[in-house]
Amino acid sequence: EQIRIIFVGKIGKRKNLELTTEAVRILRKRGIQVSLTAVGEIEDDAYRDMMHDHAFITYIPKCPMEDVAAHMRGTDLFVMPSHTESFGLVYAEAMSQGLPVIYTRGQGFDRQFPDGTVGYAVSDTDSAELAEKILLAMEHYTERSNRCTELAGIFDWDRIANEILKTYRE
Repeated sequence: EQIRIIFVGKIGKRKNLELTTEAVRILRKRGIQVSLTAVGEIEDDAYRDMMHDHAFITYIPKCPMEDVAAHMRGTDLFVMPSHTESFGLVYAEAMSQGLPVIYTRGQGFDRQFPDGTVGYAVSDTDSAELAEKILLAMEHYTERSNRCTELAGIFDWDRIANEILKTYRE
């Protein structure tokens, strides 16, 4: 089987795509078929070179959200171990497409759910840990994917607006 990973965001130092690339290399050296799709605007030419240096990376330039959702549906797992992240709406968007997510420990998305519920928190410096969490996220995949789709609803703007209105009225 092949693990199809997707990254969506600005492609630059802060988003830490190089850690994901290194984790994919680790897994491929172990004989695990892993591919990586990177969707977004390249902010630094060094990252453009990285896209061309690895045959396992497919680069897709920034595109409309409908296209991003379609790309997500063609993959298995969303990975973005940013060095810094506020909330990271893209994690919720990935969950809405049934993708388990891997995010940075101690950053914006961390602690939204207990570790393992919809994915895993990782260090932004440890590619071996990321490689192991990629494999762990793929275990019991169907159940985790279904849980992601169900729980993504808590980020629905209509639901959030109604909660705020309810609080305001009370």
